[in-house]
Amino acid sequence: CNIQQHDSDSTLWSLYEVGVRLAQKRGYHRDAARIGLRLTPFEAEMRRRTWFMVQSSDLLFSFQHGVPSSVDDALCDVAHPTNLADGDFDERSDPLPPPRQPVDPLPILAYVVKSQLCRVLRRVVRLTLDPEPGPPPYARVRELHDQLTAWHDGIPPCLRVRPVRDTAFTDQNYTIMHRLMLELMYLKTLCVLHRPFLTVGHDDDDDDDDQGKGDDGPAFSRRVCREAAVRLLELHLDVDAAMRPGGRMHEDRYMVSSLTYHHFLLAAMVLCL
Repeated sequence: CNIQQHDSDSTLWSLYEVGVRLAQKRGYHRDAARIGLRLTPFEAEMRRRTWFMVQSSDLLFSFQHGVPSSVDDALCDVAHPTNLADGDFDERSDPLPPPRQPVDPLPILAYVVKSQLCRVLRRVVRLTLDPEPGPPPYARVRELHDQLTAWHDGIPPCLRVRPVRDTAFTDQNYTIMHRLMLELMYLKTLCVLHRPFLTVGHDDDDDDDDQGKGDDGPAFSRRVCREAAVRLLELHLDVDAAMRPGGRMHEDRYMVSSLTYHHFLLAAMVLCL
C-alpha cells in the first residue's frame, strides 16, 4: 500500500504502530538472553532483523506525520542486525559465523547502518517535538549533530552515495536506492535538528552567516540547514533524471515512495524559510 501511492496515509502509520506493540508484547525489543528466552542463534538473529523492520518503519512514518515514535530506546536493549548474508547461516548455525567485513553493499549491511542511524534520528525527533516553548537547548543540538556526523563518517565506502551516472553497472539498482536512502535520512535529520534556529538571531550575525564564518549558534544552524536542504534537492534532481524513461532506474521507480518525496518537500520548505 505504501509503494502504490504517492501521498502519505495515516492509516498505514497506525498499522505500523500496532506492529510495534505486537512485537513489544513478544519481547522483540529486548535482548533474548537478558529476559531468559531460550532461543537458538538463528532465532535470535531473526528477531533482531524483525525488530529492525518494525521499529524503523514506525520511526519513519512517525517522522513523516510529525508525531513521536512509539519506541523508547531507553527501554530497548536488542542489538542491531548482524552483517551476514542469508547464505552465511541457517537454523543449524550454532554459534553464528563472524559478521562479514563491511566491504560488499549487501542489503543487510544497509539495514545494519540504517539501524544505527535510527537511534540518533529518534533522539532528534523527540528533541524537536519537545512541547517546551522556544528552541531546544543548543548544547543538546550540537551533541546530536556530532553523533550524526560520526555516523555519517562511519558509513562504509561501498554504501556512500554517488551520482547515478557514476555508479558501476555491476551494482544492483537496490544498492543505488540504499545509498540514496541513507544519505536522504541523514540530510533530513540535519534539517529537522537545526530547523528551530532558522528564525533565531537573524539580525545578530547575518554577516558571518552570509560569509560562512559562524561556527556556533543560529549562524551555524542556518548554514547546516541550508546546505543540507540544497544537497537534498540536488539528489532529487539526480534520482528524478535516473527514473525518467530511458534512465537507469526507470523500471525500479516504484522504489520511491511518499517517504522519499517527504524528504524533498522538507528541503524545499527549508529553503523557502
